[in-house]
Amino acid sequence: MDDPNKRAVVNANRRVANMTSSQIESKRSIDRANQRYCRAKRKTQLGQLQSQVEELTRELDDARRQLREYREREETWDFAGNNANLLDPTWDLPSTSSLNHRNQFQGHPSPGPPSRPLPWTGHFILDYDSPFTALHAAEWKAIPPLTDATTQLDQVILTTTQTLRSRGFRAAHKESPFPSISSLLNPAGQDKSGSCSISTAAAAQVGRSPVASLLARVGFMYFLSHLLRWYICRTKESYDQLPSCIRPTLLQRTVPHPAWIDVIVWPEVRDAIIQHMDWSRFYEFRAVVSKSLCVGWPHMDTRAVFESGDGKNYKLSSVFEQHLRDGSNWTVGADAAEAFPFLKPVCRESP
Repeated sequence: MDDPNKRAVVNANRRVANMTSSQIESKRSIDRANQRYCRAKRKTQLGQLQSQVEELTRELDDARRQLREYREREETWDFAGNNANLLDPTWDLPSTSSLNHRNQFQGHPSPGPPSRPLPWTGHFILDYDSPFTALHAAEWKAIPPLTDATTQLDQVILTTTQTLRSRGFRAAHKESPFPSISSLLNPAGQDKSGSCSISTAAAAQVGRSPVASLLARVGFMYFLSHLLRWYICRTKESYDQLPSCIRPTLLQRTVPHPAWIDVIVWPEVRDAIIQHMDWSRFYEFRAVVSKSLCVGWPHMDTRAVFESGDGKNYKLSSVFEQHLRDGSNWTVGADAAEAFPFLKPVCRESP
């Protein structure tokens, strides 16, 4: 154990009264150095904290600005239209809609397990006919039965469709051409004071997608716009204008499934996803497909999309439009089949 007497001697030696002049000066020098170090350390820490506060303030201001823009954009959406030819006036809006009656679908191929639902309710679910009715109804009337939204793409499809119809939407905006790809390629140059079109809603979703190829993004918007118009209008004309490859299969018309499946270009892949895929793998599937999705256009991009002359608007060439409407022109990289074997029939051959 330490000797208390020794500790007392050491403490006594540390007292200024017991120090020599040189020891006192040395101690004061050390104290001043320690004080300078502490002040410099505090100053550095305060500077770092100030920088963090400024950075967080900028991020908060950016978030508030984006939120204001989103709110202003939503407020400008006017879902009135003037092309009555696209909406069948005899098609009444449903008083209720639900897809919870799973017992109606016994005997049909079992869908893959849906991922955990997001925290919105079934208010966005589209109305649909029973499987028996869907089997015998005209194809243009057979809207696919869709489950609750589990992805952002689901939510966009369901809310856009339900909102436009529930607000008394009686016609699609008269867009010429349709869809307006200018909403995707030059959103800043579009008129923000007017009504929101189907093209604008589709372009906003495609703008957030990870699809890498420009022409593939244009094609994604093209398919999504036509699909939304049919969901909203529900007429034979809007159905006939769907690319044949995107028209729902029998399985899509009879088995409840997530809305994102309906946008996939290949019918056989859509059926495989409904029957065999775990739907909670959506984001993995999207990542695999998006990085290599290709429309197979053999010419330069400028021969597919051209500027109208005013520097703001763009149009599809008629040749490219016919090309992208052909599902056989769409492929993904060979490695996609490693993660999802059912993609093998639509994979490109390795060079």
